Amino acid sequence: KIGKTLYYNPYFFCNLSKHEQEKLENREYPLNLGYPYQVDDELNITWDPSLAIDSVAIPRADSLSADYGNFRYTSTLVGDTVKIEVSKSYSQYMVHLEQFEQFNAFRKKIKKMNDQHVKLIMGSGK
Repeated sequence: KIGKTLYYNPYFFCNLSKHEQEKLENREYPLNLGYPYQVDDELNITWDPSLAIDSVAIPRADSLSADYGNFRYTSTLVGDTVKIEVSKSYSQYMVHLEQFEQFNAFRKKIKKMNDQHVKLIMGSGK
C-alpha cells in the first residue's frame, strides 16, 4: 500500500521456468525446452466492499508470438472482481542458436508482463 493505493501483483511468486532462465551467452548448442506444452492460468481477485475502492487500474492485455511459442496476458474488471488470464505455450522442443536473440526478448517480455500490478485506489473515507 502506498498512500490510498493498494498494489497487487498476482504473479509475484511466479518465476520463469528453468529453460527460460538459462544463460545463452557463448552457448554453442541449442536450448532444449523439454517437450512442447501449454500452461493456462486464470486468477480472480476480489476485495471486501468495506475497503471503499473508488477505482481500479488493471494491466493492459498483451501477447507475443515466436517460432517456438506464444504468450498471452489479459485482464478484465467486472464489478468487484478482476479476472486475469495467462496462457504460455511452446510448440517446439528446441530453441536454435539463431533464435537466441529472439528468445531473450521473448522471455524478457514474459517477465515484464508477469510483473504488472492491479491497483486498487481507495476512497477518501478510508
